[in-house]
Amino acid sequence: MRRHKKGLRMDLRQLFLNKLRELRRLMSEPSEFHMLQASAIVRQFLIDGQPLLQKMKQVTNQPIIFQTKAAGMVEWSKSITGSYPSIFSVGHSIGPSVIDKKITTLNLKDFLSLEVLVLYGDIYTVYDVVTYSANAAGGVHHNPKGDRLKAMLAKPDVLIGGVSVIPQLMSGISDAVDWACKPHELFLLNRLGREALLSGAPIIAIKYFNETIIAAEGIKNERPDLWGLFQSNLVEAKEAASAIPKDN
Repeated sequence: MRRHKKGLRMDLRQLFLNKLRELRRLMSEPSEFHMLQASAIVRQFLIDGQPLLQKMKQVTNQPIIFQTKAAGMVEWSKSITGSYPSIFSVGHSIGPSVIDKKITTLNLKDFLSLEVLVLYGDIYTVYDVVTYSANAAGGVHHNPKGDRLKAMLAKPDVLIGGVSVIPQLMSGISDAVDWACKPHELFLLNRLGREALLSGAPIIAIKYFNETIIAAEGIKNERPDLWGLFQSNLVEAKEAASAIPKDN
């Protein structure tokens, strides 16, 4: 008798939320080892054959957008001498900042092609840094595939402030990815809570609704673009709760 394997697969929504939590845990202590681990998660979100963030967009219908302070910085690096320096990194500037006004909004394609590093005559993008970290630099697959990754791995390690440049870049990239995932997180937590409530699991529903509120902390000031989504989520949650028979 063949077993039905459907039940063995994790719900993609749960997978997304768990991967996001793990990314934040790694970001809380951005050591070189943690950033290599983070690169595998970022690759799964943005680059793999069926990127997880794009799969979630099909569920949430929320846009995939990134904010960065790094747009144009690599090109700016040659403005003084007329040529690119031997080494230049945008560092943590890849991530967004609520204080800095020079913020650029990018879609997924433009974010992956964002230039972030000059290294001995070559210019590298977000895509290059993520695939280098996840596929070559001790990440998912230590043996690099493709001449570009092999050449990048062959270059000497570069330290800025005593820290390797690649983990610094991965920290900024992870920050930008976390920002981009927030609207999908809010939507999914609320949706899972409503489903649990309607299926007769109020304790699980309360857990998800509490997580929704926690995830929304600070968004009124830091992410005003998501305030409307959060408010509509609350209305839908209340409507779902009111539809449950009082004797349940």
